Amino acid sequence: MRSNPMLRCHGVELIGSLMRYATEIDKSILTTGIVDIVGDMTRENDKRMKRGAVSALGEMLFFIGTQQEQFSCKGKVKGKAKSKSKSKRLMSSRGGSSATGSDNGGWSVKASSLKRMSRCLRSESEQTVAHYAVQGILNICSQSELDWFINVQVLADTFHIYNKTSSKHLRQACALLMATVASRSKEMVAYFIDNIGLTPISDALNEASPKKVHGALITIFNFALYHRLPRIQTIIRSHNRILSSLMRLFEKLTNSRSTNSLSILNLAKILCALTLLTDTSPRLALDCFRNYKLSTSLERVVTRLSLLNANKTTKRSEKLTNSLAWLGRCLVAFKNRCKYHAINLGEDVLKLARSLNGRKNLGLDDKKGFKHRMHTFPLLVEFVNTTTLRDHVVDGRLPLKISHKERPIDVYV
Repeated sequence: MRSNPMLRCHGVELIGSLMRYATEIDKSILTTGIVDIVGDMTRENDKRMKRGAVSALGEMLFFIGTQQEQFSCKGKVKGKAKSKSKSKRLMSSRGGSSATGSDNGGWSVKASSLKRMSRCLRSESEQTVAHYAVQGILNICSQSELDWFINVQVLADTFHIYNKTSSKHLRQACALLMATVASRSKEMVAYFIDNIGLTPISDALNEASPKKVHGALITIFNFALYHRLPRIQTIIRSHNRILSSLMRLFEKLTNSRSTNSLSILNLAKILCALTLLTDTSPRLALDCFRNYKLSTSLERVVTRLSLLNANKTTKRSEKLTNSLAWLGRCLVAFKNRCKYHAINLGEDVLKLARSLNGRKNLGLDDKKGFKHRMHTFPLLVEFVNTTTLRDHVVDGRLPLKISHKERPIDVYV
């Protein structure tokens, strides 16, 4: 077979098709060394053979990864799984070389096969090969908990493809893969923020990129806020374009009458970003209210959500129903966080008034505290002036809560 390149091309394409559509494959097939053979074929110079090999290798690794997950879940249900028999972490961010699966009935893969799959991301001369590799790794990372490809090298190579390619479909796959890798580890988010930065996110939000690209990059930004990275506030302040791009897209989505599930989901993700932003930096949240008319956009979100929920005559897809549910939850979470911060800000102002107690000369610490509170107090005014938040923040007992230092119990959904 080695002497006939055309036969090898047809053979590897057949293997990929069988792996893609097979309902069940016995693990004894690995004893034939088929994974290593297909992995070696990814280094061939023939374009057709290389494409077929990358596609087949991706299908094999996807099937093996999902089979390991199913075996691990069954072991947990039956109570027979032991801590040592869990799937080992493969190809970690430190570059581990161990690549064996679970010993009790699980599948196993050599580290060399995983490295060959990752190396296909660097195939700059053949864009189709890179696309197959990105899509294959995306399927594996999104459908299984194995961290075969959760490392900084995959993240860097994927961003390089995303930055260089002109194909919309490949850019979309790269954005989804970057979001999937970043969401699995705090270290991956930190690497993205420190080495890649927020410029690609703001540029993509300003462009007419596909909705999935917008959603994926907003997800990366949300995880950076969620993990409260040490430099995230400084980076956002020094990169003002990210807030303007985010709020511009938010206003565009609120003005649109589209019932596309992806648009609704992106609205929910931006609301989630705003919720996290109020915790990360109240001053940045205040900028959103003052400079980007957040109050008006929130009113449009409430109106749009109520209209869509009231219109029960139109048939909805399951995706649209789930997106509306997420948008509703994110809106409630944002209101609850605003309520929580409103009470804290009120308490701070009350403490400041009591500490001053008619004094004219303030100490250094008092001046710093006064300056900080005066910078954040206008955020409380914005909460009260916003129609959407007013009834939720001011419930008639706000002065009493401030004076008795009561805290809301359920601030999160």
